[in-house]
Amino acid sequence: MSFARLLAGTLLLFSFSVSLLGQETDQTDDTPASRQSITSLPEIPRAIHDAMQSRDYGEAVKLIETELGKQDTTELDYLLYLQGVAHTESKQYDA
Repeated sequence: MSFARLLAGTLLLFSFSVSLLGQETDQTDDTPASRQSITSLPEIPRAIHDAMQSRDYGEAVKLIETELGKQDTTELDYLLYLQGVAHTESKQYDA
């Protein structure tokens, strides 16, 4: 008798979980523009990103210094961090 109850409970749980998977979400518009961003990294110019990704650290340092010289730069701490990473990766420890 206990096996029958276990089987019935398992089937009930399985059917409940399948019904939950089939439910529609509240989002009707699933375009990339309507999705929320899941990153918390600051926005940096694409040229800096590309230079860091391609391991062109000398160019990245130049671009970061140019960006740091601008009056309207809002991500100073992150740019300084990236500049340090670029110096470290290019083994310019005294820069």
